[in-house]
Amino acid sequence: MTLTVRDIYKSFGDIKALCGVGFEASAGHPLGLLGRNGAGKTTLMRIIMDILKADSGEILLDGKPLADARTAIGYLPEERGLYRTSRIGEQLIYFARLRGMDAARAKQAVSDTLSRFGIEEYINRTPETLSKGNQQRVQLALAMINRPEILILDEPFSGLDPIGTAQLKEIIRDYAAQGHIVIFSSHQMPVVEDFCEDIVIIKSGRVVTKGHLNDIRNSYHSSRVFIRACGDISAIAQKHGDVSAKNGGIVCALSNDADANELLADLSSSGTQITHFEIIRPSLEEIFISSSGEGGNAQ
Repeated sequence: MTLTVRDIYKSFGDIKALCGVGFEASAGHPLGLLGRNGAGKTTLMRIIMDILKADSGEILLDGKPLADARTAIGYLPEERGLYRTSRIGEQLIYFARLRGMDAARAKQAVSDTLSRFGIEEYINRTPETLSKGNQQRVQLALAMINRPEILILDEPFSGLDPIGTAQLKEIIRDYAAQGHIVIFSSHQMPVVEDFCEDIVIIKSGRVVTKGHLNDIRNSYHSSRVFIRACGDISAIAQKHGDVSAKNGGIVCALSNDADANELLADLSSSGTQITHFEIIRPSLEEIFISSSGEGGNAQ
């Protein structure tokens, strides 16, 4: 199952929110949709969900218009939508009924989903009595209550501690592996890097970077090298750039006119035994800053 976003344009008066945005999201491969605030991510999500209409372009599911497919879409917005003083179980049953379930099926779906998230004990509690992290679990349970084919998550791990984040990542990763499309937006780059295989970065309404994360990393020139050696190689490395210690070796940040191959040749000719020589590929955070910051270039 593949969701195709093709050449989407959207303007609000004189403001061009989206300008020819296009990419694909495939079942089983969580996609990270990234961009600075105001880049157009939320507008695009709302167009995918048919809350907003695009000025032009198409949203397709397996080659057919998504609007015609009657496909269930789950959405976790950045702004939470739970009623703070109503019981959680009653709210979830209500929303499940709105999504077409009869009373018995809705009650069972709520029980199963809360159990899956490890929060069944909160079924008679109200959101205002829960921690921010547990409110987030309930909100995510709501997004997944009807097992949607497409799941769109905006900052899903906000307010969660590392253990809670790891648990929910496993739930969402397993959900994607079952053949669902997951689109994930967050400013927590290490979480996205760990969670998503495919990346789309939007800047000012345009896609500036997209593709498999490893391919994107490999397309960037790296100016850092990690080296381990049997002996002190700092003096040699310093001829090629700034040196710092790391993990039993050194990192050499190459100067503008230096080259990793020249550094390796210099080290080899010194007679020092090199046990590890690795070009450090950029992190997703570095790629994001390069792509979406001022002066960022498309890849």
